[in-house]
Amino acid sequence: MVLIDNRQDTYDMSEYNNLINIVVQEVFKQEDIAINFEVSVSIVDECEIKYLNYEYRKTDKVTDVLSFPLYDLKPGKPIDIDKLDCIPGEEAPLGDIVICFSKAVEQSIEYAHSVQRELSYLLVHGTLHLLGYDHMDEEQTKIMRDKEEKVLDALSIRR
Repeated sequence: MVLIDNRQDTYDMSEYNNLINIVVQEVFKQEDIAINFEVSVSIVDECEIKYLNYEYRKTDKVTDVLSFPLYDLKPGKPIDIDKLDCIPGEEAPLGDIVICFSKAVEQSIEYAHSVQRELSYLLVHGTLHLLGYDHMDEEQTKIMRDKEEKVLDALSIRR
């Protein structure tokens, strides 16, 4: 399940709710993860994401996406549901993704593609972080970028 919390009032997000669900679900499908999960996606303004970026990463600037995984999962490894803090049979909460929608709009213009494509990319990126992927070195970055493109291709999300 994807929980969506729109905490900004500049953009109407109603047309993107279905997309948000589909993209996060596709990441889990591509990663062959069959557990019932819960991911929180918050859409925020520049002020809030700058605050969160400083509070949690000590970086005093606006960013596009932040991920807050609840578990230290190993990328590409099966998730052991017994090691997650959840009630058997209930959805396993995996973490939170926070996206600055105005930054997504800005980047869609900068990269000359649709807002839908940029939002989808940020969702895939954030979800992969929840699943343990990172981009701290060149090899990890390539793995993550390949996975991002694979999900976007599977959903036919182009420019």
